[in-house]
Amino acid sequence: MSRSQDGGAGRTARLLLDVRFRARATPSLLPALYLSTLVLIGVAGVSAVVVAAVQAWWLGLVAVVVVTVVGLVLAAAVRIGCELVWAVLELNEYVGGIADRLPHLESVIGDLARDMPKLGFLRRGANGRERAAAEAEKIV
Repeated sequence: MSRSQDGGAGRTARLLLDVRFRARATPSLLPALYLSTLVLIGVAGVSAVVVAAVQAWWLGLVAVVVVTVVGLVLAAAVRIGCELVWAVLELNEYVGGIADRLPHLESVIGDLARDMPKLGFLRRGANGRERAAAEAEKIV
């Protein structure tokens, strides 16, 4: 394992063994998870081809084609899933950065909501539609 503080296997191992969850392990574990899934797909594919070839030589040839296509589809699905997780993590960091820079966001939104004019069609009551139609006629 590496002893570097900026990344590598040492950082991943420290993140896995951190029982207080001080840092997120998902960004460090995502490449390892992707690589292990690709290895698993490859081993399962080779095993399927060997089992099919033991049964009949022509079945082994068919299995080579089918396993290749299925393996590529599975690898693409895993890659898409990993990229989706990575995008969500980046979005989470981006939103966290915005929240840190705008600590008074709630008061700003409250001030904007207070300053907005009351819209007639949003009023509730028995004559809400009639009042909204009357206000619309006043505007026209």
